Formats: sequence, C-alpha cells, structure tokens
Amino acid sequence: MNINLQFIKTHLPRFRAYSWLTFLTLLVLGSCQRSCSLTRVVKTDSKKIKVNGVPVTIRAALKKTTRYRRNSRKLFDVSKTSSSYRVVVEVEIEGEEYLVQTLPAKAKEDLEVYEDKVTLKATSNNYYLAAAYEDKTQVILQKIGKLYYESPYGKEYEQQSLSQTDLTSLPNEVSFLQDVIHNRVRIISGNVQTPADQAFVQYFSQQNLSEQETIAFFDQWPNRALAEAYFNPKRINQIKDKYVDWKKLAKEKAGKFLQSNRGFMKKQIPNYIQLFLMLSEKEEVQKLDATLVSKWGGTFEDVATAYFLERIKMNNETETKLEKRYIEQIEAKSIRVLQGTRVKRVKSAVEFLLLIGNHEAVQRHLNELLNVESYWDNEYRVKRVVNENYDFYPAKMQQQITAFYESLFYDYMQTNEATNDYRRRPMKISKVYNFLLDKVSCEKIKKMRKRYEEQFDRGSRVFLEKSDSCD
Repeated sequence: MNINLQFIKTHLPRFRAYSWLTFLTLLVLGSCQRSCSLTRVVKTDSKKIKVNGVPVTIRAALKKTTRYRRNSRKLFDVSKTSSSYRVVVEVEIEGEEYLVQTLPAKAKEDLEVYEDKVTLKATSNNYYLAAAYEDKTQVILQKIGKLYYESPYGKEYEQQSLSQTDLTSLPNEVSFLQDVIHNRVRIISGNVQTPADQAFVQYFSQQNLSEQETIAFFDQWPNRALAEAYFNPKRINQIKDKYVDWKKLAKEKAGKFLQSNRGFMKKQIPNYIQLFLMLSEKEEVQKLDATLVSKWGGTFEDVATAYFLERIKMNNETETKLEKRYIEQIEAKSIRVLQGTRVKRVKSAVEFLLLIGNHEAVQRHLNELLNVESYWDNEYRVKRVVNENYDFYPAKMQQQITAFYESLFYDYMQTNEATNDYRRRPMKISKVYNFLLDKVSCEKIKKMRKRYEEQFDRGSRVFLEKSDSCD
C-alpha cells in the first residue's frame, strides 16, 4: 500500500482539522497488510521564467518515502524497515503540472540546482513546447484549445538532445485533428478528469466535421470519452437529417446493440437507447418495443431492462409513446419480481413502478425493507433498492426513508451487540450519516455528528463526509 501525503493535503482539506500524527498513524497501521509506504513532501522550491512569452513555473520537490512492515495480525504491530528520498522536477503552465524528471536524492538537497538543469523551447506559434533535463528532452507539450497537453507525438523525441529536437517537424493542427478522427492518436485514454481533458473536449466539440469524418470518428463512439462528448443530443439533432449515410450507420449500430445481451457494457446502454430513439422512425421504435418487452427483467437482459426504463423517462420527449399494453405487462412482472431474491431485478422493478406512478406496490415493499432489527443482515438489498432509487421516490416515501435511517443511526450507536463489530462500526455508521447528509435538516445533521464524535475517536471522523450547506 502506498500513501501519498501530498495528495491527501491537496484533495482532502478536511483532514487539516485533525491531528496529523493521529491520522497518519491510523492510516498506516490500520491499512498495512504485509507492507506499505508513506510518502511526504519535505520541501519545495520554484522559479518563474518565460519561454517565447509563455509563463512557466519550474518546480522541484524533495520527497521522503518511509516503508513499513506488518509483523503480526495485531493492529499496531508494524515496524519501519527503510526510507529513501527523491527529487521530483515539474513544469507548470496555466495551472497544469507536467513531470520532467524524478531522481534519487539525499536528505538535504539544494533544489535550485535541479531547477537550473531544466531548459525549455517552443515553436514560433507556441503550438509545441518541449522541456528537457540536462539537455535531454523529457516531455513535449502540445497546445490543444486553451491548455497544453502531453503530445501524443512526443515519445520518439524523449532523451534526444533538446538543441537537436526539431519541433517544427511535428504535425500541424490540421494533421493532428485527422489523426484524432481516424484514431491514429489518442488524447484521453479514460474518463474526462483534468482541466486539460475538459479543455480538449471543448476544443474538439467546436470542430465541424464532414460526413466522411463524422462516420470515421463515430467508430469510436461510445467507448471513447471524446466521441461520447462529441455526439451529444444537440450534435445529433444538427446532423441527423444532414448526414444521411451517417444516420443509417448510427441507427443500425444502436439497434444491433439494443437487441444484444451486452450487459457488461451497461454504462453505454443509455447512450445507445437515446441515439436509437432520436434517429428511428415510429415503426422502428414500435418494432424494437415488441422485440424486447418479453425480456424485461430477465437474467442477463440488462439491455432490455434499461431500455424500457429509459423509454418511460423519455415518454414525454419522444413522438413514439410506449404502448399502454407494454407498460401494463412490465408493471405486472415488476410486482412479481418484488418478492424475489435477485436484488438487481428488484431494484429495476421498483424504479419502473415509481416512474409509472404505482406507489402502492412500492410502499408495501418499502415497509418490509425498512426494518431496524434486520437491516445489517439485509444491508445490500436495502442500499440497492432504496438508496440508489431515492430520487425516484415521492416526497412522503423519502421522509419515511430518512426517518428510518435516523432511527438506525441512533439504534446502532447505543446497542450493546455492536461491540462485537467495533472495528467496522465507525465506518458502517458513517455510511448511514453520509446518506442522510443534505437530505435532512442541518439541525439534525449537527446533532448526529456530535453524537458520533462523542463516541468515536478523532481518527474515525475521516469517514464522515462534509456538507456544503451545514458547515
């Protein structure tokens, strides 16, 4: 296990209110299985320069990593085994940091020496910028939109002499866009996370692609975050009548997916449903309805189940309404499913019944689920069926749910039986508190937090989330 102290300090400011020694001891000793390490920043230094008019901050940080070993299964039986230092050199442009070099170091270092070994150069239009350490190119940055990104073309130039690196030989913006469209280079490998990712998505979404380019780029939809962002509802409405060949291709792709059993791609299911409904004629939608209705709620039929949930949600937004006979057929099946043991099916059934307004059937099931005495044995089912569907419940049921969790919170805090579960107890009860956060009044939240803090030590407070409205 590796613990990065700088990450904690940057991203979890609420920990600053606690004793760092207490917190880190709990984190290291409690989480260490066989071995683990703790990294902290000893000191930093920086200097500001300009490269062809671009403001750049060169920063060096001395970091210490301490390694620990667990000697036995006892909670605090952990011993230090070794420690080491390293210097991390980065450049910062427009608030984004880019790694230049990582080097082994000693406990005491003059960081300015490391900073002085960093050199940079840029093309005349600042489209490309390279950073080197001791004249060896380490990273090539490319300006995409408003921010710089690590260039997909930079790998072959790494470790070359910076003075001999010809940045003008790299592809221009037009060539780069063609490489992105045809999937010859990839900028965002996973989800859109960083400001640079967001800037690139915004930049690319402003591009007006030809029909052939649109067809080529659509091959990456919806599995690539950039393609998913580009083919948004507004874009689809703009091109669906303009690009006939693309429309035919997209509709076939969506229809084929929706008639498959690709439950493992459940994150993409809503994208396919929305695309199909936006592109298809009334007869095509009705045909798919008839094909999938018997598969509702079936094992390994995640696509069909999700399809009708989305159909109900979009019923007022589409010209082709879901026929009453299909709604009644799924409703009857959903009521039967409520008595079953397959939690995923029950969750979908409750969601469907809530969406069509059958609150009576859901209310009966809710009354069975919300039982303080059996909650911890039935926790998974309650969380999936109740918590994950909370926004769909009407106000009266939401009040019943929050009242139940308030009772559960205080009951579990005082029950003697919970002493056998003392290690997991703070984390389990914190989940109840976190669910209620922003769902009940600030007065109740503050009272619950005070009760928690009175019973558990300071280290356990890290499990509690913060409320923006109740601070």
